[in-house]
Amino acid sequence: MNDLIILTLLLEGPKHGYRLKQETAMFGAKQQFHNNTIYPLLSRLLQEKLISQREGEGERGQTRLLYELTPNGRQHLVKTLAEFTETDADNEGAFRMRVGLFDLLDVATRRRILDLRERCLVSRLKRLEAIGNSRTISGWPAESFNFVVSSIEREREWIVKMFAQIES
Repeated sequence: MNDLIILTLLLEGPKHGYRLKQETAMFGAKQQFHNNTIYPLLSRLLQEKLISQREGEGERGQTRLLYELTPNGRQHLVKTLAEFTETDADNEGAFRMRVGLFDLLDVATRRRILDLRERCLVSRLKRLEAIGNSRTISGWPAESFNFVVSSIEREREWIVKMFAQIES
């Protein structure tokens, strides 16, 4: 997933390592990558020729190393995004990342991603229904349980809307 985050951030254009590090925090509302994560990752992506590196001028006139997505890196990103599995469908972050990058994916891949996520959500609802039918839930546990069920139902409604957008 870290590879996808960096390659996605580089879709916007060249960036230096520190900026990439900062932007990773915005990407998933998580903490930014640590130096021990970002720089070895950039090094590996360079070795794999998914990104390139060049010197550029920084904001204060200093020289910075800028990283840029290569055509091979873009192809790799699209291929990896399209390799959406049932495990990915169960991961909210992996699913939302794909939806956010639907412009890069063909219509058939978009449909497959939405279908896999829909099946995952239906399966979750069935499990929750079995839990709800097996015992009486009240008070705060019921509040939490009902929130989860309604969240899944809202996401399913969103998926229906996305299917309609794909078809139009």
